[in-house]
Amino acid sequence: MKKKFYIVIIVLIACLFISGCTSKEENKKDTSKVTTKSVLDHEYYKGLTLEDVTSVTIIKKTEAGIDEQTYEDEKEIKDNYNYWKNKKLGKKTNKSCDDNTTTYVFNLKDNATISIIKECDWIVINNERYLIK
Repeated sequence: MKKKFYIVIIVLIACLFISGCTSKEENKKDTSKVTTKSVLDHEYYKGLTLEDVTSVTIIKKTEAGIDEQTYEDEKEIKDNYNYWKNKKLGKKTNKSCDDNTTTYVFNLKDNATISIIKECDWIVINNERYLIK
């Protein structure tokens, strides 16, 4: 009886090991779907150019509350713009969080605004969430 028990345990461990290897291969395939497209190259942000930005307001919402800062300094504007220009847009995700959101509001010369919403480790564009790299 003990012999059958050990055989069952060994078979279960082997199955878990094999399924673990399969999961790792699937994860590798998922990361290959990440594009090299910049976040700012998304159609939603086509009106956002560095030359038109007059200031950036960053609004951080966490469990502790809301913190808001506006930057009018050329270097701060450029740093925030380039931060998003250098981030790559990944695949869509169903992840969501409501206790860690940062909104970057780019205020433009024509008094329009374009916002980038970062929720935890992904970006929200038209109510769709995308991983960012």
